[in-house]
Amino acid sequence: MGEIAYRAFVHACSAVHSDGIAPALIGVLETDRRIIDVLPTFIGSHGVLVDSRQGANVAELLLQKLGLASTGPVLIYDATPSERHYRNMVEICDVFPNAVYLSEKPLFTARKQLSSLAKYGNRVLCDFIETESLPALRLREMQASGLKIERFRFWRLNSIGFQKLLKPRMRTGVTGGAAIDKCIHDLAVAVSLQPCPDASLGEPVVEQADNYAYLPDPSDVSKTRFFTTDGRFARGIDLGTAEAAGYARVRWSSGLEGHFHYGWIGVEAYDRLSRDKRGESLQSFMREIGIEEQLWLYRQKIDAGPYAKFASGDARIAVVEGLYQRSPVRLIVNFLDRPGVQPFIFETGRREFLPLRTHRHGNNSLARVFEHAIRQTQFWARNGTHYLGRGIIENVHRTAFAIREKAFLHQGFVVCDEHLKSMRLMGEQIVQKYAPPGASVGGFNPSQKFQITQHSGVPNETLP
Repeated sequence: MGEIAYRAFVHACSAVHSDGIAPALIGVLETDRRIIDVLPTFIGSHGVLVDSRQGANVAELLLQKLGLASTGPVLIYDATPSERHYRNMVEICDVFPNAVYLSEKPLFTARKQLSSLAKYGNRVLCDFIETESLPALRLREMQASGLKIERFRFWRLNSIGFQKLLKPRMRTGVTGGAAIDKCIHDLAVAVSLQPCPDASLGEPVVEQADNYAYLPDPSDVSKTRFFTTDGRFARGIDLGTAEAAGYARVRWSSGLEGHFHYGWIGVEAYDRLSRDKRGESLQSFMREIGIEEQLWLYRQKIDAGPYAKFASGDARIAVVEGLYQRSPVRLIVNFLDRPGVQPFIFETGRREFLPLRTHRHGNNSLARVFEHAIRQTQFWARNGTHYLGRGIIENVHRTAFAIREKAFLHQGFVVCDEHLKSMRLMGEQIVQKYAPPGASVGGFNPSQKFQITQHSGVPNETLP
């Protein structure tokens, strides 16, 4: 991931040199010693090893380990686990008054953190990388020539949740749920393509929100997590349990309507759950359109370990409906860029693929994000980056939080029961291996003990 970011940074630097801007990479803070050891191969001796167990203050590390002047202009890119982003932002912005902080999504993991934008908003950017993808750029060009978008339908599905079901603490950065980790990209695209993509949009109305599968964290056995259907939490519970898949319908004050399908459980498993809820099947929809599966669905074995039998099914599809030069139009947009699967826009009326124009940095979306951020750091101006700035950050995060709150408050569940349902997505053999004898997916006998074997080095735990 760091190597990808470094290549994007080099691209961005070459683009701004002609304008007299000469960025320099000061250093990389990293918790993995193996990465520190190979950094000189890529960037010279700029690696700073951080002991994450000590809870180090990022601003202090920048001052002491790198000797960074607190008054100079500096861009700091944060790709740490998402639960650290807010704290890092506050520490950096307080100590470095001329810093621009660029965070991977999500920047916030709790609604109350949004209030900090009033203090730091002009110096904070969020990497909603899909807003800089070739399809998104083409859609903005079409808007300039008469495209009026009335409705979005998004599917953002991959299969990493299959590993998470058996290794629930494997990636702590996305324990907040699929809405914040996956859906937030599509929310950002939808907001960035609004007529006025800023805070004046107001908080949209979440008309429907459903969790299709959960990803409980069985390592936290200090609480029996239970949500009630009338919106009350039992025994001091928060929204810490992660949804592994879900659906939301959102409407903005501009009139634009958005439908969002998101999940970590792959296309096939998601479609099965969606049909059970009388929702849409992505595979069926794409077959009706007549777009061959190999053009948009990426399949591979997850790894060579115990999960090798589970083939992934990744997809990033948007359906854009509206008017183009006063005529009805429907566009099928593929955002996924994988070996053999390339981004495209398909116009269903004429049944043709629209050309994706050549843009600076080619298909390197992160390089475009970095270029915007570098220019903002240098000139302290927006320079057309409204879709990366405060208005977009606030609207997108508020919407993601509203989706989670509505889904959790209106769908009661018992953690053990839902964990069994989630495991069943992987096949009956997984349920038989990890569920207690006699346990059923439809219910769970609280007198039984639920033994969960974890493969992440965490000791076995027993849920009451």
